Amino acid sequence: PLQAATIAISGTTQGAVSRSDGSYRVSLPAGRCEVRVRLLGYEAVRDTIQVAVGGSVSKDFALAKAVTNLEQVVVTGTRQQNRTVVE
Repeated sequence: PLQAATIAISGTTQGAVSRSDGSYRVSLPAGRCEVRVRLLGYEAVRDTIQVAVGGSVSKDFALAKAVTNLEQVVVTGTRQQNRTVVE
């Protein structure tokens, strides 16, 4: 199980983050939905599900490890006198 994977429903603001056991829960209206799952260091996965009126769907996703290149991070500090703490 993967913790902190992002589960998003395409075209909506609905989504969730997987728990430590890999489980997640999203409330959706009836109909067909595209589900996208992402986690840094893994390939993104997408699939469609069909939700029946008043029904529920259980869907597991398998994410394959992938090489991820991150951009350079730059941190800038200041020692100006108007800071709250100077020391």
